[in-house]
Amino acid sequence: MTRGRLFGRLYRSYLLAAAAAVGATIVIAAQAVSRFLADRTALQLETFAKLVGPRFETALLYDREQARTLCDSLGKVLGTRLTVILPDGAVVGDSEHDPLTMESHADRPEVKAALAGKVGRCLRYSFTLQKELLYVAVPVLRQGKVIGVVRVAMPARTLGEALRPVRRELAFAGLVLMVILAGISFIVARRISLPIERMKSAAQDFAVGRLGARLIPEGPEELRLLAESLNVMASQLDARIRELSEERRRVEAILSSMEEGIIAVEGQGSVFLMNPAAYRMLGMERTETGKTLGELCRDPDLCRIAEDVLSAGQPISQEIRSKPDGGRLLRIRAAPIHSEVGQVVGAVLVLEDVTELRRLERIRRDFVANVAHELRTPITSILGFVETLLESGTSDESTRRRFLEVVRKQSERLRAIVDDLLLLARVEAQQEARQIRLEPTKLRQVLEDAMEICAPAAADKKIQVELECEPGLVAEANPPLLTQAVVNLLDNAIKYSEPGGTVRLLATRGRTSVAIRVEDQGCGIPEEHLARIFERFYRVDKSRSRQLGGTGLGLSIVKHIAEAHRGRVTVESRVGAGSVFTILLPIPSPGPPAGHTAADAA
Repeated sequence: MTRGRLFGRLYRSYLLAAAAAVGATIVIAAQAVSRFLADRTALQLETFAKLVGPRFETALLYDREQARTLCDSLGKVLGTRLTVILPDGAVVGDSEHDPLTMESHADRPEVKAALAGKVGRCLRYSFTLQKELLYVAVPVLRQGKVIGVVRVAMPARTLGEALRPVRRELAFAGLVLMVILAGISFIVARRISLPIERMKSAAQDFAVGRLGARLIPEGPEELRLLAESLNVMASQLDARIRELSEERRRVEAILSSMEEGIIAVEGQGSVFLMNPAAYRMLGMERTETGKTLGELCRDPDLCRIAEDVLSAGQPISQEIRSKPDGGRLLRIRAAPIHSEVGQVVGAVLVLEDVTELRRLERIRRDFVANVAHELRTPITSILGFVETLLESGTSDESTRRRFLEVVRKQSERLRAIVDDLLLLARVEAQQEARQIRLEPTKLRQVLEDAMEICAPAAADKKIQVELECEPGLVAEANPPLLTQAVVNLLDNAIKYSEPGGTVRLLATRGRTSVAIRVEDQGCGIPEEHLARIFERFYRVDKSRSRQLGGTGLGLSIVKHIAEAHRGRVTVESRVGAGSVFTILLPIPSPGPPAGHTAADAA
């Protein structure tokens, strides 16, 4: 079947049906008119025949030459062919042909009927005149007996000529009717096809996602119901797609905000979902999914875990090192995805970066070990000297005093370690709880307080501490904590400087921060140790540090106090040339009132 627009197909169908109906009507009407005209003509001919029939009675019985003459004269008057036939079929008169040359008409149908006493009618071809004629024959009766037949004939062409105007009128009427029916067919086809075409356009809009389009119910009842059903379907689809889109956005937002990496693979191993954290952990650029895990990340350990969970159908948990840099430690938790019938159709891999966790665990273990070691050394020394005093029972006052002095010094060292641990824990706790109160503070007073605390140690080594700070320089600070940080830096500078040296304490204002610097001319720090000197209990020279009475926590305390002030601490050092420690504090903002916490300013 040829394809085309619905309107064209409907219109052509209606037009063909209308043409067939009009043609059939014209044919039937023409045939009816033809029969009517033939019947009326035959009736006229019958009337003519009956009128002239009695005039041939005498001629038929007594004078056949008279019948011939009378036939010629009456035929001319009537304008038709007139034939007189005897009961034996012999023709005695004919208005258009010589009866002597004519054969017997006893076998003519109309003559047979007339000889039987009936009126005979027949439309047939005349071999005598070589044309088609309408014949009507009536019997001539005398005393109830047929004494002859009078036959009247008219050419069929005369009937056709009479029908020609009627046929023209019928054709014109059919043409007018066809035009009217063509218009009606156009309107009906348009009325049916237009709503369907609108439904088609709406369906195309629905197919490409434009579900806001709506149909106007029009046309027949069935089409109106169909349009309403399509509108309901579009509304439901739109609502469902919106729900799915919103749900997808929520899932994507959740996956994007997760710290853990998520990788979902199909049963054949191809990746169909991967969140940003997974790309970041594996050191990959964002790319289209659909490739296998091996093609995307080229990490054999990760691929092996995915293959194992797909083949075994059991959850797997394992730690691996990422291959891009080898320094990232990842914990992989993989679980299979089962279909409704229990078949493994995929797997989900959750990647957790445990590098920092493992580092913190190592730091915790090192811290516990260092604390235990730092505490065990003075405790062991104290126990040793106390046991010696108890067991020896010496009465030498100088020996006892010397032993007790060692116990006192180790006890002070032990107390210093405990005090520093408590201070560090308190700073960390307050920092995490955002409870450290910051207020605009004049830095010169803080620095002078720190210098006063460290003055005895500086005087013992004849070290001169030089202060450079503008009297009006202000920073947001917690004075006791900031004083403690400066004291720790000054104390270290004095300890590691040669006697008679100089330590400089400076405070300056920059464009975005206030810097407090402590400069010494001591032994300096090797470059390989600079990255770790702010760790707890880390010492560059352990023997010298213990000899000088250090706890190994001073710089760690400085770091945490600087961070509690929303700042940071840096170090520059060169072996044999001294060191420069700098605390950078943000410039006070005019917004928060005096006495706000670090959380308020954050």
